[in-house]
Formats: sequence, C-alpha cells, structure tokens
Amino acid sequence: MKTRMVINKAAMLAAIFSLTFSFVASAADHRPVRGPVDFTLEYAKYYKITPQEAKRRMAASEESRKVQSALREKFPDTFAGLHIEHRPTFRIVAKFTRDAEASLRQVSKSEVLVAEQAPYSLHALHAAKNVLDEDLRASGIEFISSTDIRSGKVLAYVRDVGQAQERTTSLKSAAPFIEFRETPDFVKPTAPYAARHGGYKVMAGNGQYCTTGFNAKTADGTPVVTTAGHCDDVQRAWNSAGTVLPMVNQANKGSLDIQWHRYPSSIYYLSSRVEAGTLLYDVRGLVTLANMQIGDHVCKYGHTTYMTCGDIVSLDFTAPHENELGHFVQVRNENGDTMNREGDSGGPVWGYAAGAGHTAWGTVHGRGADGTPFVKDLFFMPSDRFAQVGLTLLLTK
Repeated sequence: MKTRMVINKAAMLAAIFSLTFSFVASAADHRPVRGPVDFTLEYAKYYKITPQEAKRRMAASEESRKVQSALREKFPDTFAGLHIEHRPTFRIVAKFTRDAEASLRQVSKSEVLVAEQAPYSLHALHAAKNVLDEDLRASGIEFISSTDIRSGKVLAYVRDVGQAQERTTSLKSAAPFIEFRETPDFVKPTAPYAARHGGYKVMAGNGQYCTTGFNAKTADGTPVVTTAGHCDDVQRAWNSAGTVLPMVNQANKGSLDIQWHRYPSSIYYLSSRVEAGTLLYDVRGLVTLANMQIGDHVCKYGHTTYMTCGDIVSLDFTAPHENELGHFVQVRNENGDTMNREGDSGGPVWGYAAGAGHTAWGTVHGRGADGTPFVKDLFFMPSDRFAQVGLTLLLTK
C-alpha cells in the first residue's frame, strides 16, 4: 500500500482522491462511437446556447491557443495571461502590463480577442508563486496555491492566515499580489469507498475501486492501461473471475499520480477509445499543458459520478503530494455540479481540438476536501506526464 498526500495510503484510498477506471474493450463491444459533434452538443447544453454558437466558440478557443503561445514568446516581460470567458458574453481576454491593445493586435486581429491592462506580468506571478510554495513547504505549513490571472493574484489557502503571513513577511512585501485565504482542509482523503454493485471496471482486493484512464504502450511496446498512482497496487478486472491485472510500474509523487497495468489474457484488446457510460469516444490526439487555456471546456468519466464537464480555472494548482510539491490542473463546473468523487480516480479527462476531434487532456487526480471552497472541483494530471514516465497513448488514426 502506498501513501497519498501527507498521509499513508490506507487512509489515502479512502480518499477524496477520486478513484476511477476507464474502459477495457472486448472484441464483442458494439457500443456506439461518438464523434466531435457530440462534444459540441454537450458544450451547447452546458451553456444553453445553439450548436452553431457552440461550434463558433470552440473554433475561436482553438485558434486562441496559437495566440497564447505567440504572446508568451513575443512579450515575455509584459504578457499577463489569457483566459476564456463564457458568460455573460463569450470573449477571450489577453492581458498585458503595458501597451495591451497594440501588443495583442501584433499577433491577432480577431474581434473575439480583447486586450486588457494588468498590474503584474505572468512571469512575475509565477516567480513569486514558486518562491511562496517552497517557503511554505519548508516551514511545514499545509497549503494549496494557484495563480489567478483574472484578478492578477497568487492565491494560497492555509489553515492559519496569520501564521502563513508571519513566515512569508519579506516575500509578501515584495509581492503584494499574494493573497492568503483560510481553509479548514485541503485536497485530502475522507472515508473508504467500497464497490457495492456491478459495472465498475477495476477494483482492489479490499473492495475499493478506481477507474482506468487510457490505454498506452511502454517504451518496449508492452500494451498497458493506466489509472491513478494513489490507487491500490493490486487491481482486478471487473469480471466474474476478478482477473488480476499485473502492475508494470507506477509514479506517485509530486506532480505524478499514475500507475499502469498489463492485461493477462488475449480476451482483452487495447483500444484508443474511452468509455462514457454506454458511449465510446475515439481519442485522436492529446493536448499538453502548454497548450491549455484558462476557460477551456473539458469532460471526465468515472464510475462514481460518470461523465461530468466543466471549465479550467487553474493551470498551476499546487499542493504537496507524497511530500513533494505537485502541480495539477483545476476544473470547475460553473453550474455547481460535483465534478468527481471517490471511485473516479485515474479516469480519463478529454476535450476537443479542431482537425483532430476528441483529445486526451489527462487523468483524474482528486478533488477538494469537504468544507473547502473547491470541494466540487476536479484536479487532473495533464497528459504531458504520460511521456514523462515513458508511456505513449494509443490514438485513433
């Protein structure tokens, strides 16, 4: 048994780190396969707009990825971040510390993109946040932090604001945009969750279960299926025999929360699709953290809360994981729905990319503890980290 966050994994599996497993297809699987149009319809329903308007917005969001990349490179000292606003009016906002309009129009003439002035650059926010994270970790203060480019602040949640301010006085003086907020808890485990009925794809011997993420191959070509690293080492396929899926390896520390298992029998085949209830989705590419944007719309699937969708609110959410600083992506459902719970960990997170269709964005890591302002949020490990541990995702050609 491994440990999760700053406590041992026996408590961990109990955790708030949603345990999830995606789909093991068999040759007899004839469920309908959904295409890119379905993601557009989901987005349209989420925001109560027409499919035509949803398609327009998604095309604009996809184009702004190139703009964001260009602005980071062209204006490293003045670019203050880019984010998508879906309500009350759809627009994409690029911020700068000076010459906002002129800077943006050097890269894009799109009327959907608007320029705004900001007091601090993205570089300044990130630099201060990195120092703050290390200072709090070294002081033994429990915390979580993120950069809020909408407000131009670095937010840090702690139990005792006064204590945190005292330990970081000099930094706070040099970086007045750091704001401490009180929280009763963090991203931590609660109580164990046991499988009680059929339909869950993978479970541990103690009855707790997770969701698979994506099928992949190791560097030597071994076909494997992924789940969260904080899940139990021993996982069984959800079938009448409870077939053990031998674990190949794992990485469960800092920014990594993944383990991968091989299938012991030829009755399974590896597919580039993911499951969302009775539907299957072809995965045709992946989106890396560098290409994600604040406001991007993504969905996840897990065997507790099933398919849920929301918008990215932070690309650099930081919290200690196994005594090392971990960086994850934070997603929130703007309609107030719970994004994930115990039993969803490891499940697939996907989105849409023009010219590709459904794309892999990452796998479920966890959610906020009860009583916190982010209890309904999803935190996921971005897809870049598959390559970091030597895995290549299977994709539909």
